Amino acid sequence: RGVSSVKTDDLMHWTEAMLGRPTHLVNEDKLAQFLQYDRKVLRFYCLWDDTPALYGEQRKFVLHYYLADDTIEVVESYKTNSGRDPFPKLLNRQKLPMTWDKPGRKEFVTAADLLLGHTVNVYGRDLLVCDADDFTLAFMQNSFGMMSGDGSGKISLDEERPDPPVMEIPPYTGFGSEEDSLGSFYSLVPKPPKANWAKYFENDKKILRFVAQMDTTAPEDRERLFIVSYYLSDDTISVYEPPARNSGIMGGKFMERCRAKNPGAAEGELYKAKDCSVGAALEFRKHKFILIEADEYTLNYMENKKFPASDVTYIVEKIKDKFREQSAMIRKTFRSIDKDHSGSLDMAEFKLVLKKFNFDLTDQEVISVMRKFDPDNDGSVRYDEFCQSVIEDDYTAVEERGGGQVLHGKHNHKIQEEKQAEAQKQAQDDEEKQVRLSGVLDSWRAELGSCREEVALLFQEADSTGDGHCDEEAFGKLLRQLPVVGDQLTNEDLDLMLECFYNPDVQDMRRPMSLVVLDEALFS
Repeated sequence: RGVSSVKTDDLMHWTEAMLGRPTHLVNEDKLAQFLQYDRKVLRFYCLWDDTPALYGEQRKFVLHYYLADDTIEVVESYKTNSGRDPFPKLLNRQKLPMTWDKPGRKEFVTAADLLLGHTVNVYGRDLLVCDADDFTLAFMQNSFGMMSGDGSGKISLDEERPDPPVMEIPPYTGFGSEEDSLGSFYSLVPKPPKANWAKYFENDKKILRFVAQMDTTAPEDRERLFIVSYYLSDDTISVYEPPARNSGIMGGKFMERCRAKNPGAAEGELYKAKDCSVGAALEFRKHKFILIEADEYTLNYMENKKFPASDVTYIVEKIKDKFREQSAMIRKTFRSIDKDHSGSLDMAEFKLVLKKFNFDLTDQEVISVMRKFDPDNDGSVRYDEFCQSVIEDDYTAVEERGGGQVLHGKHNHKIQEEKQAEAQKQAQDDEEKQVRLSGVLDSWRAELGSCREEVALLFQEADSTGDGHCDEEAFGKLLRQLPVVGDQLTNEDLDLMLECFYNPDVQDMRRPMSLVVLDEALFS
């Protein structure tokens, strides 16, 4: 049985000795076993299920089997904060009888009896053998084949531990500041919140003021104006409504000076200075406000501190990246929007230009650009300087500023040289386009000479208004439908035709195409 033989039984030893056999021959197997297995111990992880008993529970044990002398010890594995005294051992190191409560010859538990998934009786306690360490599994497989060494009978002892409880912060009671109230939640002895005195002294009496309107559908609240003040020293906000005569609403404080939470940000995050800009939507006391104006000090402060919506350099770079693809149309678009030919655009006209190029700027960004390129503070942008800044690579022509404004009259010689170079390049490009256009029309005349009637029907279909013009989309569709040449039309030739055959008398981004001029160019 197992590692030991029958000769290792104490009764057999006594019988052999009584019959006169030498003791050293009797103990020969024990010595060989000791020399081979000294300091080699099998470790099994067991479970004792005592739940059927009153107040019983499942308890974990570690069973050590000493191969040198086939002895066993059982040690309990305690959990943290189990409430039990660390009793040394359930079973001290000794041989474990298989049946301890019956008289007669004793048989002892050997390594072959310790199989995964089986139970071993320790003086009336049935321990379920659940798992073993790597050395034990390897030894069992080498010594006893696939009985337990393959680990097929493993039983996991890992418990599914619930997630630790999370301390939920109770809702704010409304008494005192929220930071002060949280002190009694985090500590039994509340401490006053620490104030940032360096920030207080640096930003004392610095206030960002905005004019706001309610974002509501109620007609009686649409025209109400509020003053939103952001105090930089402690990040507090107050909302005040100036009295308005014959409005039927008494003015006064809408919200006392306090810190306000930002419902659109992470939970518990407060409004910061960079959240305040013209056009931004803020929420106070379950009411939404739209900031529509800011005073001069606020605009200067945001520009000097490089607020995201007030960083003119960054905004102009964004505009340059967008306009670089359509640089040929920028000046024409500005002039078409400038109805009074004053050379400048007001804010509404400037927004219209940006919208035509599918470029959306926030109200604060538009104000920052207007302040940058508005030398007279009259609310208009000089589009010549603006075009030079966003089209040409040399931004230094209007980079020098004073008090947030462009200093005009600087670098005049450089501007003049750039204008001359631009005019020469434009003339060269126009000449190249004219040569390309003549070549295309000559080839089309040769191909379409015999298709005059078919082309005339296509022209009549495109001329939906009967004035000899069509829009850009219809003109491009017409060119694609022309017999013979329509299938050979490249994108470059299509762009050239669209650019050359629009009506110059109508200043509109829709660019009405002149069918009359095209007919004369092909068949005259």
